[in-house]
Amino acid sequence: MEALRQGSKLFLEVFTEWQSLLLEAGASYWPDDAKKVALDRVLSDDLAKAMITVPSQPDFDSYCSILKSTDDKLKAYKARASKPKDPAIRAFTVNKSTSGPNLTRRNDNY
Repeated sequence: MEALRQGSKLFLEVFTEWQSLLLEAGASYWPDDAKKVALDRVLSDDLAKAMITVPSQPDFDSYCSILKSTDDKLKAYKARASKPKDPAIRAFTVNKSTSGPNLTRRNDNY
């Protein structure tokens, strides 16, 4: 269980592996807090960082549900962030002024 790490795997995939190892180790009876600590050691740095601002969960099942939801959102964000930007959108810039933001056409050639 100590060697298991999430890396770039989906949370659900690594969680399934972790649960199997937990059962093999006979640790399924552990209290929820102990399971949370053990599971935290497996998480990717990105998921661990994303969980910093998430309120603590009262039980292990709720904690796992929040981890899965947060991991899904991280993966969606990374997929969106890696897409090339639409040239039509890049052609405009936002000008912030005292009267509020407005869009103006760039003079760049694409």
